[in-house]
Amino acid sequence: MENKIVGRPVENPILAVIEIPLNSKELVNLAISKEDNAWDKLCEKLMDQGFMDPRGNMHIDYLVIDGARRVFH
Repeated sequence: MENKIVGRPVENPILAVIEIPLNSKELVNLAISKEDNAWDKLCEKLMDQGFMDPRGNMHIDYLVIDGARRVFH
């Protein structure tokens, strides 16, 4: 199933869509977690895998978890 974060760049939100894959169960669990530090942990793990840091760099429109859109907050 497809799992990803979907959003737009803060600098120019009209011109592009950003999709960051959540390619492990751990990343998915962090993305949907309600724990205080889960988002920071997720962002650090994404950067460790060579993806951009979404914090302050993209407006998150929604998550895709198991192929279904989910509200981010």
